Amino acid sequence: MTINSLDKKLIVDYVKKKPLDLINANDDIKNNKEVVIAAVTKDGKVFQYVSDELKNDKDVALAAVNQFPHSLYFVSDELKKDKDIVIAAVSKKPSTFQYIKNDLRKDKDIIMSALKKYATSTQHTTEKIINELMEYLK
Repeated sequence: MTINSLDKKLIVDYVKKKPLDLINANDDIKNNKEVVIAAVTKDGKVFQYVSDELKNDKDVALAAVNQFPHSLYFVSDELKKDKDIVIAAVSKKPSTFQYIKNDLRKDKDIIMSALKKYATSTQHTTEKIINELMEYLK
């Protein structure tokens, strides 16, 4: 089933108001990039329910990670190697560093993005995570 343009506009408007309803949507809707971006921009937690194809789409992944950094966990393995997506996540929520693929764990830009957030954060920062990040700088 293909979503026609009128239906798509209605669905986009709807998921902007109720993004969690994407969870129960049919596969055609969960695989429609425009609809999914509208939903994850409002609530990145719904990213886990989108199609595998869109979990591998950089635009969709960035929209989700920018809204809810822990969406990085559900990003495709291929996109977990994408520096833009990883920096978007760790610069907002350094704890997402745990989801990064090993080859990017030593990237200084990524580590510094995470550390900058810790430096400006009023949240409780765990010494373990800071020490882990500092270890990668060596």
